[in-house]
Amino acid sequence: MYNVQLSEFWKQRIGKETMHNAPYMFGDEEYPDDLVSEASYKSRGSIDELQKKLEEETKKRMEVEAMLAEVQKGKRVAM
Repeated sequence: MYNVQLSEFWKQRIGKETMHNAPYMFGDEEYPDDLVSEASYKSRGSIDELQKKLEEETKKRMEVEAMLAEVQKGKRVAM
């Protein structure tokens, strides 16, 4: 009796795994990858923080580059 129950258990388990892990032929049409995969709240927050830092650093860099251009322009005129 034990062997019958065990084999039945494995049949059911394999059947469930096959049903739930089988690829769906038309899945890409209804659910594109970018909509299906979602970032967690924590990772979204860290992404937002990093984007803000990037914007701040970009502004600083543009200011420094503008100052450098002015200094270089002033040196060229003085020469």
